[in-house]
Amino acid sequence: MSSLDITMIFSAYALVLLIALLTTGTLSDHVGRRPVLLGALTVQVASMALFATAGGLTTLIGARVLQGIATGAATSAAGAALLDLEDPVRPGAPLSPTASRR
Repeated sequence: MSSLDITMIFSAYALVLLIALLTTGTLSDHVGRRPVLLGALTVQVASMALFATAGGLTTLIGARVLQGIATGAATSAAGAALLDLEDPVRPGAPLSPTASRR
């Protein structure tokens, strides 16, 4: 593969990841955190299957596109889930060891 091919494969991932982060941010608010994370995991498994069977440039680009979608969706849903764990009385404060036992 040429350096241009490798650049195209990586840039496809970066572009789709950015688009996924911008568009799937509120998806977990509407359908729930767990379904979005499970869907992202499913798309990631499909991406890995494409990587394992890749025979050319287009398959590698397709696998990276799926990987970007999965990573963007999982990152936004996981970030929202972490914010859900925040103590409403002390926003932004770290959880105390006793608070995590509740």
